[in-house]
Amino acid sequence: HDSVPQWSDSAKDDSDQLKRAMEGFVVKHAQTPYRTCLIKWMTATYQPLCVTANTQFRMMLKALNSKAPMFSRYSLLGHLNSAHVQGQALISHLLGEQISIALTMDGWTSSANKSFIGVSAHFINKDWKLQHVTLDVQPLDVEKHDAPSIAAALHKVMNRYRINPAKVVAVVTDN
Repeated sequence: HDSVPQWSDSAKDDSDQLKRAMEGFVVKHAQTPYRTCLIKWMTATYQPLCVTANTQFRMMLKALNSKAPMFSRYSLLGHLNSAHVQGQALISHLLGEQISIALTMDGWTSSANKSFIGVSAHFINKDWKLQHVTLDVQPLDVEKHDAPSIAAALHKVMNRYRINPAKVVAVVTDN
């Protein structure tokens, strides 16, 4: 893995820096402009990896460019996983630079009766602009949405992003 990039002082705000760094990572690790576009399209439109095996999708790509390479779901999964790991490192670095962080959480149950919890971080950057980043949306593998279950999910996310508990000034949840 590449090392975490240094943040420049010339960027307007931290979210723009994070977006540029992630786009740079995807472009750097995608060997062709075609793969870069494919990965960006898949992530922006929430496409499943199996779309690359779809016959009609492959026919469309060949019609657009007969020399376009076909990638397997496993090849793209490797690139997406690398981007995800790098993205977590970038966010961890960004949050580590903040003086204080507020966390928000939202829990809900899907129509299929599966519980989920989302966690976001909020902070004011050095230019006094409010910033936020979604840290995780994960299944809540318990039947109750009680305080111990929610706290355990929050601690898991905080550990993953190496959030110093002393920097957390508020945690807001709807439960």
